[in-house]
Amino acid sequence: MASTVWVVTGANRGIGLEFVKQILDLPNTTVIAGARSPEKAADLQKLSQQFEGRLFAVPLDLSDSNTVQAVVETVKKSHKDGVDFLINNAGVLGTFAQIKDQDLEDLKHVLLTNVVGTFAVTKAFLPLLKSGKKRTIINMSSDAGCLTQNASFIHDDRPSDAGMALSYRASKVAVNMGYGPTLTTGQSVQAMMKLIMALTQTQTGKYLLYDGSEMPW
Repeated sequence: MASTVWVVTGANRGIGLEFVKQILDLPNTTVIAGARSPEKAADLQKLSQQFEGRLFAVPLDLSDSNTVQAVVETVKKSHKDGVDFLINNAGVLGTFAQIKDQDLEDLKHVLLTNVVGTFAVTKAFLPLLKSGKKRTIINMSSDAGCLTQNASFIHDDRPSDAGMALSYRASKVAVNMGYGPTLTTGQSVQAMMKLIMALTQTQTGKYLLYDGSEMPW
């Protein structure tokens, strides 16, 4: 039986790394784990040794189209049957600032990484995804991208830390977490994995929470 192939971006730590761990716990799975500097990601390197032949840590910088294409070419050679799941998890937060103080270079960097970079990865992997069995793309967003919940960011007289993350909010609206560990990374990813494995065509394009409930735009 052919292995189910997953690509996870931003896999060096946090949610991305936890996705890698939990996917590898599933039988007959292979993971392509992208990170800007995988050689510096100690936990990812340990997993690569533990799951040799099933986990491949590759350099992937969403702001650099050359690394994106290089990863795709590598996967084409090693996994000719295609890719089943793409989890677009990588992203940057940027600085917190109100509109009047927002640095334009910071805004451009966040949008280039979180929006253009995610688009570039998805576009590059589409042919491989079409050849796969599951053909599933998961874009990790944030409730910072929910316009319904976040109107306060436009009010200069009512600033909040969350309301000041303008570049991050904009990027998450485009690709569609709050503060405080309301649940662990492991619990969050476990719930998301359960949701991902049960996705159907009717949920295409939905903005879903980790528990499967739908977020308003």
